Amino acid sequence: MIRLWLAALAVVCLLCAGAVADEHPQLTHTALPPDHWSYSALRSVLTDLDVPGLTPLRYMGDVTFNRAELADAVWRACLAARDREETDDHIARWLGALVREFSWELESEGRSREEALSWLSSSGETDYAPYGAAALGYVSRRGSAAGAELLWDAGAARFSQKPHSLGLVEWRHRPPDRSQDRIGRRGLHRLLVLSDKPAQKLTVGRGIYRLGVGARGTYNTGALAGSVDHIRYRDKIQLWGTKAILDVGWYTHRNQGERLWVLTKRLEKRLSPELEFSLSDTARTRSITSPVYFISPLGLWATLLRDSLFQDPTVREDDNLMNHAELYWTPSEDLHLYVDAALDETDLARVLDTVGLYRPLQWLLGWTGAFRSEPGEGVNENGVLLGLYAPDLDGEGRLAARIEYAWASPRLGITSRGASLDFFSNGLPMQHRLGPDARGIYGEIRYIPHSDWLAKAYVDWSERGLSVPNTRRQTIWGLSVSKQLGRNTSLRLGLTHHRADRPSTAASLSFQTWF
Repeated sequence: MIRLWLAALAVVCLLCAGAVADEHPQLTHTALPPDHWSYSALRSVLTDLDVPGLTPLRYMGDVTFNRAELADAVWRACLAARDREETDDHIARWLGALVREFSWELESEGRSREEALSWLSSSGETDYAPYGAAALGYVSRRGSAAGAELLWDAGAARFSQKPHSLGLVEWRHRPPDRSQDRIGRRGLHRLLVLSDKPAQKLTVGRGIYRLGVGARGTYNTGALAGSVDHIRYRDKIQLWGTKAILDVGWYTHRNQGERLWVLTKRLEKRLSPELEFSLSDTARTRSITSPVYFISPLGLWATLLRDSLFQDPTVREDDNLMNHAELYWTPSEDLHLYVDAALDETDLARVLDTVGLYRPLQWLLGWTGAFRSEPGEGVNENGVLLGLYAPDLDGEGRLAARIEYAWASPRLGITSRGASLDFFSNGLPMQHRLGPDARGIYGEIRYIPHSDWLAKAYVDWSERGLSVPNTRRQTIWGLSVSKQLGRNTSLRLGLTHHRADRPSTAASLSFQTWF
């Protein structure tokens, strides 16, 4: 019942703020993993189209961008295509798909999706486009022999407009790398069908999603229920006179021989032009969750509906139903602040008793069953993350930095950001880099001049994956410098140090190409 009251408080705050909220979509700060199809699409476009300040090298994977940053790049590419005497069909098709993908973000900046599409006269044609990238390099790791390493991925996209959809099929070859906690991937990597209308988005297919920070290294790839492992639907909804976004996802994976189902719901709302808020929940269960979970406004309400009305046991406490909230504040374009909290179990009775409210509430509302437990009987399983992101330290849009501090209880479990919003890059969780299922500090700085090279450095002192037994503290730091050599080639130098049970250092020099 504790969760019920937390949900009620959050929803009341959300709806009260809705009266002054604008009508634009929100959570444009959400990061996308470097292997999201939009990175491949932008590389393909920028190989054939000159866009001031943008190069394909930016989208090779060393730098992770959020949705607003990627939408800005798409808009700048559309402007360059508009000013070109004749737009190539290949460019127009990719840009048409990207405009539709980031239409909500463009709208939030006052940029018209229809205007951008009008500049792309060929974007409505149905056609296919191949794309891919490869890296061949020399890698030296402490404690093991040095040698050559080949990584590649290749795919094909099919474009359509009536109704608009984008189909993707990708194959990948990527050997494992223990020094960076990188899991190897071979064979079919992605099979997706994406469909969207101006107010709706649907994704179905086989992805690379990761089921929570607490399940480190557990990927869907290679352990799927057929060729489809997820369905995700996003739509704008009218919530008591104000607009919000509802994001619902279904995912499946196998863990230690047991099929697990993960269901996520997320409610996103822009409270003001500077303030964004989300409230979400994730259920991980060994059986398909009942309709109660879907019809309840939030999973926080499911306990009341399940136990009191339906006597439904399909979602059990030990199957992990976690609640999650995020507040993102942008006081200026040069400074972003955010707090990210996850709640699994909290002894709210003790909190209320400390301030002298528990007994009065128990007397007034005890008939609801919400105040059965005594103070001190509950447990606390929760985590919080504080972050600062400075996207423009030098005033030129070249230097950016991020720092995060996270704390969590010893055994938190799966995070409620959901499988669609958590991902790894070289062993590091990249949505919020630490996540509430961690304790520690993460820092990152990157330099991307308006030219053909970039550099990045990061450091991480943390304990991660606290729901996994025998978690140990680790230190990771890394450096990378990349130089673009032509329209579709680059040279990259990388250095990574990882200290956990024993130290491991890897240095690499690689030649990259893309098309």
